[in-house]
Amino acid sequence: MPANPTRDKVQLRQMHRCDLLKTLVWRNHPETRKWFKNSDVISEKEHLVWFNRREKDNADLVFIVERMSDGAPVGQVSIYGIDNIKSVAEVGRFITAPEYIGKGYMKVACKLLIKVAFEELNLRRLFLDVYCNNERAINLYISLGFKHTCRVSHDMDRFEFTINEFLQE
Repeated sequence: MPANPTRDKVQLRQMHRCDLLKTLVWRNHPETRKWFKNSDVISEKEHLVWFNRREKDNADLVFIVERMSDGAPVGQVSIYGIDNIKSVAEVGRFITAPEYIGKGYMKVACKLLIKVAFEELNLRRLFLDVYCNNERAINLYISLGFKHTCRVSHDMDRFEFTINEFLQE
């Protein structure tokens, strides 16, 4: 019987060094990396340098999404560029393990990430940038309550979600 994310919930935990190999494989998957601003295949060394830099940065939080029933890692989500003065941050680096794409886990994980941002980090606004032709992601963001705010480049749109919208749900 296939996993049902509405019944088989997920949890977020901080990313650790032991997660690097699996997240590198996920990130370098052709169907994933084509949606990153840097769509090149990245090396283990580049991934480690990124992780070490992120690990020291309190304004950059990366979480592993785990299925609660068995602890299986199903993806990754992030909050970064956290500005506590302006109460704003960017969300993204949403990566689903290839075998779990389309099963609904990312939507549940994004809802948890939004909750962390507003309830634990006391942020007031979240934003993300997405390629205009990434219809699957755009549909997900709209279903979560993100609103299109502007075009940031010829092929990239910005979406935002505020605490007021969160509180209305």
